[in-house]
Amino acid sequence: MYKKIGYFHHLDQDGTLLSFNEIELKLPKDNKKSIEIVKEVKKENLIKKYFNHLNSGITPLVLNPEIPDSKTDSLLNVLEKDSNSYSSLSHITCSSGTTSHNGPIKTFSFPIQRPLSNSRAHYASLQVNEPIKVLFPMPLTHSFGVVIGMLGTVEMGHSLYTFQETPRNDVLLNVIDDQEIDLLYLTPTLTRLLLKHLKRKKISNSKKIKISIGAAHIYKSEILELMKHFPNAQIFYTYGLSEVGPRVSTLDCGTLDKNQMSNIEEEVLPIGRPLNGVELQIKDKLLHVKSIYTNTNIDQEVFFNTMDEASSDSKNTFLRGRTDNTINFAGVNIYPQEMEPIINRILELSSVLIAMPSKLYGEIPVLVIEATKENENDFSTKDFIDKLSLEVSTKIHPQRIVFLRNFPRTSMGKIKRKNIQSLIS
Repeated sequence: MYKKIGYFHHLDQDGTLLSFNEIELKLPKDNKKSIEIVKEVKKENLIKKYFNHLNSGITPLVLNPEIPDSKTDSLLNVLEKDSNSYSSLSHITCSSGTTSHNGPIKTFSFPIQRPLSNSRAHYASLQVNEPIKVLFPMPLTHSFGVVIGMLGTVEMGHSLYTFQETPRNDVLLNVIDDQEIDLLYLTPTLTRLLLKHLKRKKISNSKKIKISIGAAHIYKSEILELMKHFPNAQIFYTYGLSEVGPRVSTLDCGTLDKNQMSNIEEEVLPIGRPLNGVELQIKDKLLHVKSIYTNTNIDQEVFFNTMDEASSDSKNTFLRGRTDNTINFAGVNIYPQEMEPIINRILELSSVLIAMPSKLYGEIPVLVIEATKENENDFSTKDFIDKLSLEVSTKIHPQRIVFLRNFPRTSMGKIKRKNIQSLIS
């Protein structure tokens, strides 16, 4: 009989320990073939309810508490019609892009052993094979939070430290030292905010720690900058999809002294090696993934089309952007994935390049910059174009520049491009 224990520590926004829960997972043989929604504001309650349902033979579905009850009730009615087809105890997750209360809810069902195995394979890719202390300053309602944050803690016997809300950077750094954290999870957005704080305060942390960054794209220069402030940290960049586990691959970036990225000439990072049980294939310039951890609607022996454009060399696989992000400007394909790191480095601000319809060209590239009023007032179009011209052809320059105060993002920090497109259209 499966029986494992994880240790959950809940911190307030100042880093003080509020509560501690020892959570046991005992997978019963009895599958009740029923589904219960777990929609809790407090992470402590979310974790308890999730595992209580599993221990009772009930399939849990974790949802963002901001989603209206009317929407979750209708979703539950649809899912319960299929619950009798579950041959074993399962859990259901949502893709991070659909946990917003405004968007459609897209769900995936997994026999529970698959995400448990996926979490163990993910930790093996981080070279973690024994219980450690993990700091997880992110939401738990998305697939990464459920599988790696909650299930992974129990599967590995970890001690997980969480905040109710994203903490200040100074609190985050204090907790790393005070609680002797071994592994820190970050999103690219949290990484960039932390880097600003570290550079402004001229902070260097010599602790030997692992840092894992995933959920969206981050660039080589940002990893190198992080290494300067955490010179003894081993840094990883991970790639995943909610449909297939969710974890797919891991890139070991190394440490400051043992940089593993020296053979990577591009600013865009490759997605690294596939986890054990995962295979990657590029077909028609699109990345396909075959995974033993996939959801029940995808055959484990079939390569799933991720719809991510990709390319590879002899050693690495690179994502080039979503198929629906490519901009065709006067017959020339512009790939935001390649342009944005160059533009962001010039601006030292977050920006996205999106397509807008044009009667003359079909589509034009529009640069949208996330900036304060002060940043916008200081911006010089001429200076920006002059600097950009030194690096890329004028044929693929933005044809319009728009400023937004804040980008709409998912709970994992991914920028919602379609929302931005709607805002400026």
